Amino acid sequence: MPTAFKWTSEELQDMVTSYQQDESAHSIAKRYGTSHQVILPLLVKQGIVLRTSKEARKKQTCDERYFQVIDTEEKAYWMGFLTADGCVTKGKKSGESPRITIHLAKQDYGHLIKFKQALQATQMVSTSGQGCSFTIFSSEMAADLATHGILPNKTFSTKPVQVSSELERHYWRGVIDGDGTFAKNGRSLALVGDYDVVLAFQAFVLSHCPEVRATVRKTENIFVFHIGKQATLCILQLLYGESIVYLDRKYERAKQMVEAM
Repeated sequence: MPTAFKWTSEELQDMVTSYQQDESAHSIAKRYGTSHQVILPLLVKQGIVLRTSKEARKKQTCDERYFQVIDTEEKAYWMGFLTADGCVTKGKKSGESPRITIHLAKQDYGHLIKFKQALQATQMVSTSGQGCSFTIFSSEMAADLATHGILPNKTFSTKPVQVSSELERHYWRGVIDGDGTFAKNGRSLALVGDYDVVLAFQAFVLSHCPEVRATVRKTENIFVFHIGKQATLCILQLLYGESIVYLDRKYERAKQMVEAM
């Protein structure tokens, strides 16, 4: 029978996160080829308070078909954020539901609460060390995301999600909140990511700021699209103006820059 010293720190963290996201000890044990009698003491050693029998029987729920049709600002935004920061993982064994997970720095805990509320989810947002995460176990949601191009193992092969023209700015705000950066002085904005996504963002920028001459550059295995001050202010105003969902710290920075124009 496996013992604690055989588990890597990554495996232990996965066990903790999975349990905090309401996966059962039996399910976790099954994934790792052991028994729940091994998993439960490991969780306790990691500082986890085990659920009571009544709590363990409670079924967690969410709107599993939330992404079936992208027809609102919120849905378009979260599709963008998942494009940048989402992770879909297949079940390790037959019959196990895929996991949809977002990991963020602990300072952005409130953003995961927004996502949880959008999905009407009863699952909890978990915290560990300097990070926080939110996970949904759902075959239906994973299937809907797949129809929009968000697939397992999407690193280096991510494609932009196709949304209606009126929802494009909300989608790209989600992407920028996840993978974009802009200087505090408002002099630049950059998106780092996979080629097709960065290229599509360049096309979006050019459709609103045709004078931009910036090109997509490659840095090792990732691509960067970088624009200067005037285009940055134009795009920030477009992305964040009159919006209802955003990453608070980036919204506040963008708001200050636009107001200082």
